[in-house]
Amino acid sequence: MSTTPPEEPGGYGAPPNVNFNLNALMPTPGNAEFDVGGWVTSFTAITIAYLISRGIAKASRVLER
Repeated sequence: MSTTPPEEPGGYGAPPNVNFNLNALMPTPGNAEFDVGGWVTSFTAITIAYLISRGIAKASRVLER
């Protein structure tokens, strides 16, 4: 008569033994708020520069007609 061997801890059917460091997973409060101002300023400056450059490019084509 055959018997099945007992399951080992951490074997195929058992969930993995993983210890999460929850302090490392949680964001530090306030970091996102501090970074937003710089990002918005940069995005605004780049957008204005792009719009001005497109306006100059279109203005230069008006004279070609």
